[in-house]
Amino acid sequence: MSDETASIVDAVFGRLPMPETSPGCGVCLEFQKRHEIAIGQGDGTAEVDARVLWRNHLAHVHGITYQGISYS
Repeated sequence: MSDETASIVDAVFGRLPMPETSPGCGVCLEFQKRHEIAIGQGDGTAEVDARVLWRNHLAHVHGITYQGISYS
């Protein structure tokens, strides 16, 4: 398994650190809210979706990546 594949697997299964909101970013706050709602509802699929989309947003808009995952 390549390092990038391993990182993607870690991202999907929640073994990466939680994304953090970028100060003043409403989109980040919306992803955080979606993630918290999914956890509260016990919806694992929505929880993973929120984390992946949040990290994608962080990479494209704020330049923040996790373990070298390429989002391009």
